Amino acid sequence: MPAPIRKAAETKTILFPALVQMLMEVTEDETEWLEEAEDYENLATDPVSTAASSIARLSADLGEKTTLACCQPIIAECVRSETVATRAAGYNLIGLISETCKESYAKNLNEAMQMVCAGIADSNQKVRYNALSSIADLVE
Repeated sequence: MPAPIRKAAETKTILFPALVQMLMEVTEDETEWLEEAEDYENLATDPVSTAASSIARLSADLGEKTTLACCQPIIAECVRSETVATRAAGYNLIGLISETCKESYAKNLNEAMQMVCAGIADSNQKVRYNALSSIADLVE
């Protein structure tokens, strides 16, 4: 049912921003994050994995043009944020939509890589981790 979702203005103004907000529901303490074990049994029950799965599936259903229209402003805002969780979510979002948007990213690879590589130089380890993950998704 992508056509009605694609046409709804709320997809851009409410749905994608809400999903990105869910990506930000991570622990703020970097030490705690480093020690956190991956819980594969409950992976689909936390907000971050639910949002990641939803974004990936939604972008595949909506297509490249709609996904970019919805996500580019969010990504630009997130990667410039002062908040660590917001910056990390921005880089995570790039990786999540990269499969759907591979043609646009391929055409503008230099620009995309410059944005993502800026995250590698970030002072926070979570942001660097998400930036590196999104680079892997971009070049896949």
